[in-house]
Amino acid sequence: MKQRGFTLIELVVVIIILGILAVVAAPKFINLKHDALVSTIENMEGQLKSANNLVFAKAAVEHKEALEFNDYNNPTDAYLDINGKQISLHLGHIQASKWNVDQIMHIDDADWNVKGSSGLFGKVYMTPRGAPAFNAKSMSEIDQSKCYLKYYFDNKHYDNPGYDVETSGC
Repeated sequence: MKQRGFTLIELVVVIIILGILAVVAAPKFINLKHDALVSTIENMEGQLKSANNLVFAKAAVEHKEALEFNDYNNPTDAYLDINGKQISLHLGHIQASKWNVDQIMHIDDADWNVKGSSGLFGKVYMTPRGAPAFNAKSMSEIDQSKCYLKYYFDNKHYDNPGYDVETSGC
């Protein structure tokens, strides 16, 4: 009885073809860097929301949850002392400024690029190490990168802060 099978050459050729396909196709299907950046940004969003909930609770205990940022009609200043740091508030939430976010979140400059503006409608952009705009010098550069977390107040988000996660450019 004669047995038919694959020759060693045929098996080697198939293995080489599969290796080439794996090298070419795998990175398109497994984009680990993108997934890692997205997870890092979403994680920071969750941490910032949790911190904001805790700050709001402390503001409520101290009867500061209704105080607006920089409102001269406030009977007391709209800030909390947290871990020896004075954190500005807007309606009980962390006022959107780089300093406030850095102090509450204990952000390490080696891991995050944080840029922000202050004022009632300030914005804070955060982008993680490894992101395209990690070395950006301005908020507009981070915004253009489409890989960031933005924390802010505006006309639509006056009473509660806005959190925008943009990951299409990661």
